[in-house]
Amino acid sequence: MGGLFDKIPLTFCTFAIGMLALIGCPPFAGFFSKDYLLSVAYAYHPGFYWVGVITAFLTAFYMTRLVVVAFFGPPRTPAAGHPHESRAS
Repeated sequence: MGGLFDKIPLTFCTFAIGMLALIGCPPFAGFFSKDYLLSVAYAYHPGFYWVGVITAFLTAFYMTRLVVVAFFGPPRTPAAGHPHESRAS
């Protein structure tokens, strides 16, 4: 995959919204759930809190990398040069 931003913009928009929710960006629901879970983990044991913070950072890193490679990077296969949006059903 790669170079998909110009070819499938609707898919990019929906994927980006899902990514922002998953990485815990405010005002999406993922922010409030991660915030709550991290506060409960810290109250229970600070070690669990730090494991959660590191895991949240890794999630944000790999999801951002996924978006950059798939939508903004160069096409890596011949099939990536001919994508199309899915039909609305």
